[in-house]
Amino acid sequence: MLPAEEIPGWSDYPYDPSQEYGDDWYDRRASAVFIFPSVVSPFESNVFLNQRHGELWRITATDAVPAVLIGNVDQSYPTRKARKCAGGNSATSRTTQ
Repeated sequence: MLPAEEIPGWSDYPYDPSQEYGDDWYDRRASAVFIFPSVVSPFESNVFLNQRHGELWRITATDAVPAVLIGNVDQSYPTRKARKCAGGNSATSRTTQ
């Protein structure tokens, strides 16, 4: 898991530092899994799977646990797509929203 302290400003809007770190991780194929702290919830983590990594095939699914969202997260934390439509100047993302 990536400690938040390793990316100064990782949770500050706009989220360019954390997005740039993630883009670099993806491009380098540093690992098949990337776990990092959630901006929305300090008690949770996010997990990215790098589909370009050679060891991705070794990852298997286990019992699913449902995620529960309370309230409208989009109002407090706009998605990259929403920011771009609103005139934001952000880099392209490899994830779909």
